[in-house]
Amino acid sequence: MKINLVLLEFRKISLGLKIVNEFTKNYDIEIILSKIICPGKYLVLFSGELSIIEEIEKNLKSLKTFDEKYKSTEIIVVTSIERKLLEKINIKLLKNEEIECLGIVETLNAIKAIEISDYIENESNVEIILIKIGLGMNSKGLVLFKGKASDVKELLEKLKKIKENNFIDCEEINLPTQNFLKSFNL
Repeated sequence: MKINLVLLEFRKISLGLKIVNEFTKNYDIEIILSKIICPGKYLVLFSGELSIIEEIEKNLKSLKTFDEKYKSTEIIVVTSIERKLLEKINIKLLKNEEIECLGIVETLNAIKAIEISDYIENESNVEIILIKIGLGMNSKGLVLFKGKASDVKELLEKLKKIKENNFIDCEEINLPTQNFLKSFNL
């Protein structure tokens, strides 16, 4: 099932909490992730019907235009993302698993990680094992996937061709060791 997502990043935690509470009062939305990220930012990811998402985006853009305290608020909308990808967000990496090849994509922000994951899911034979979002000061994203070495290499080559501003870097790790996987903690 496809869903629509909104990612909001507030530079003022208190303002973000207030706005998200108002959104939950006035709109039928599902909060998928709500977290404080450094330095002093609040990140929220939620889903809803397209008409609701468009109305929220319009209202927030209007607030940004007319009220100074909202100017630094970031809003990114992504439509038609597979719901099953959300189960992979910020989970613990599986341990004691034999992985032939591990692919890694580092993105500029959280929503790009979800977009890239959707592309990976639709365009390859690999399995996404983790989507990590809200990393570091700029709320970077990280997508980890596993598969046959040839499938991982093929996908990474496709991604490099469409790189532009979609992600920072991508790498492969052939035959990751159990010691590495056990210590893998983000």
